[in-house]
Amino acid sequence: MAQQRDQNVGVYLKTRDKDTVQGLVVVAMDGNNAAVFVNVVGDIKPEQLSMLGERLHIDPLKKLGQQDSK
Repeated sequence: MAQQRDQNVGVYLKTRDKDTVQGLVVVAMDGNNAAVFVNVVGDIKPEQLSMLGERLHIDPLKKLGQQDSK
């Protein structure tokens, strides 16, 4: 869960193995004003999620592709 001011962002993954994510849910809440849920289902490579995180400025997703390189 990432926080910034009154905003909370959570990223939840379902994995098959270390190279394949079978689905993910991103939950973004802006205090008591708004909530956004994004559900992606299907086989997804962590590098693809990292690229999506870069484009949408979602820090927890950005880190997914970096985990294998360590």
